[in-house]
Amino acid sequence: MPRVGVRSRRGYRQNLPSPADRAYGDEVATIDLRTEIKEFLSSRRARITPEQAGLPAFGSNRRVKGLRRAEVALLAGVSVDYYVRIERGSLTGASDGVLDALASALQLDEAERDHLFHLARQSRAPVAHAAGDPP
Repeated sequence: MPRVGVRSRRGYRQNLPSPADRAYGDEVATIDLRTEIKEFLSSRRARITPEQAGLPAFGSNRRVKGLRRAEVALLAGVSVDYYVRIERGSLTGASDGVLDALASALQLDEAERDHLFHLARQSRAPVAHAAGDPP
């Protein structure tokens, strides 16, 4: 099987990543972005108590530290399923209005709000492909 690559000016063979390698790199970047979104949102959710959010605290035996996902969804005015999808790292279709609502529900400061919008922009950005590669 021939090796993938081209000859340089000096005649040495330079190995270049194959299209499959480039696609794998894009997948890793997507996974890292999803992980960053998940960790960011879950950490912000964990630091707010129901009392701080203006919600009644039912029972003293909570399994999660801070707000539950359902409570964040309620405060942001979105469905629980939609918020779960967002917290799992899927900000792709989230509108600016939804992001604003999440920022308010999670009581984000200005820097955190900017970070949330930055993550959303990154998840919306098309994956860059090398020239000549199919998208």
